[in-house]
Amino acid sequence: MGTDAEVLICEKKDKVATVTMTRIDKRNAMNAELVNELRKTWIDLESDPEIRVTILTGAGKAFCTGMDLEEAGRGIRADLNACIPNFGVVVTKPTIAAINGWTIGAGMGLAMACDLKVMSENAKFIFPESKIGWAAGGIDSLKYMPYAIAMEVWLTGEPLGAKRAYEVGMVNRVVPEDQLMKEAMKFASIIRENAPLTMRMLKMIAVEHTHTVKSRWLFTEAQYIKLQTESEDFKEGIRAFKEKRKPSFSGK
Repeated sequence: MGTDAEVLICEKKDKVATVTMTRIDKRNAMNAELVNELRKTWIDLESDPEIRVTILTGAGKAFCTGMDLEEAGRGIRADLNACIPNFGVVVTKPTIAAINGWTIGAGMGLAMACDLKVMSENAKFIFPESKIGWAAGGIDSLKYMPYAIAMEVWLTGEPLGAKRAYEVGMVNRVVPEDQLMKEAMKFASIIRENAPLTMRMLKMIAVEHTHTVKSRWLFTEAQYIKLQTESEDFKEGIRAFKEKRKPSFSGK
């Protein structure tokens, strides 16, 4: 599955989905199209009974460099949180971030929202919002970091290397770049054979435990409100209203 512009590719094999962000020329910066495609992909994988676990990564030399500043400069501002697992979209199945290269701002929030994180030795986290003067996506990532480390990353806007991220418990593994996907697949190969219902229960208990007030609302919004907004029934309701007829709802 992919888009004409190839902002994202999803490959499914042996109960594992590998989702790759492919805006290589933009270092996988999050524009409206990528956000929408990633959100739709999470929803698709959530409903696919054959998929047990997903690996998320970025093509090229970056995992994801956060907001597309060029697009934002033209007044187009994507809802970055809409594609963050269990912040803007419900994802109950296990997820693994294979973090390659630069991981910036909302891209850091996206990586941290995955359940397991494998990071290449040359990869770096950076949250430069304090240097830019605007912050939105990735704010909820505080719950994945020790407070002092979060303040270091947020307030200085300076990079945090893979070795340090591992030392403070932000990631599970740090490996050479050429071993990144192999290491992520090791985790996926174990997880895909485990009991799906039990894994979902354990994951969602952890998600509920770490929710902040803001993320609780966005999670509820994603679970109920946005699904209605994106439904065929909503489109049918609007059409029926305009055509002054009784709507025919399908429950989809």
